[in-house]
Amino acid sequence: MKRASLLGVVLLLVTARATGQQPAPAPTSETAAPATPPPAQPAPHPAAPAPAPAAPSEAPTFEKDELAKLEKGQVVVRGEMYTNAAGKRAGKGKAFVIINKPPEAPWAILNDYEKMPEFMPRLARVTIQNRTADGMKVVQELKVLFKTVRYVLDLKFDASKKRMAWALDKSSKNDINDTFGSWHFQPWNGGRTLVVYDIAVDTGAMIPAFLEEYLTKKDLPEVLMAMKRRAESGGTWKKD
Repeated sequence: MKRASLLGVVLLLVTARATGQQPAPAPTSETAAPATPPPAQPAPHPAAPAPAPAAPSEAPTFEKDELAKLEKGQVVVRGEMYTNAAGKRAGKGKAFVIINKPPEAPWAILNDYEKMPEFMPRLARVTIQNRTADGMKVVQELKVLFKTVRYVLDLKFDASKKRMAWALDKSSKNDINDTFGSWHFQPWNGGRTLVVYDIAVDTGAMIPAFLEEYLTKKDLPEVLMAMKRRAESGGTWKKD
């Protein structure tokens, strides 16, 4: 999200030099015309400063088919597997959806974090350990297929950008090796919201690699559709 270039001002110094010619004889009082002062030269206008370049937009770009899916209310997913610094497999993903409400609507849902298990798929329990002015520490229990995954997250809320980022609290006991990501609610045309959801998961040795792909790619449409339904219902929609 995050610069303007500094333009130098070049000053030109003009030095007048004498011509070296002898002056013409001064006219007599009978023939001399009254001296006429030279017309005043207008002061040069200072050069207008160059406009600062616009800040880079945080809005993502989409292919034509992706935009068509978004406008139909569908989720666009981009995911991949990668090898982390320790040489282990890990998964990361990004997903998008349009909510037919302004950004304040999903932002309010996200700030009511203890109610996330009411509508978020596979999220069984959230326990808030402590709160600060712009964040909280939470314990989450996630039911994925035949496993229950428990981990502790540090959440950071940026109200000005309508963005919440999370990271694993590695000082706590966790069932996964690492995770980090964010929710970002950006204004979209027609008074709507573009949801940008990022997630990376490194499950370590305890959870099979297929669960990493499940959490970072196959599960993303359900996660974003749950947020969409909850926000568009005014905070009343719940999962079965």
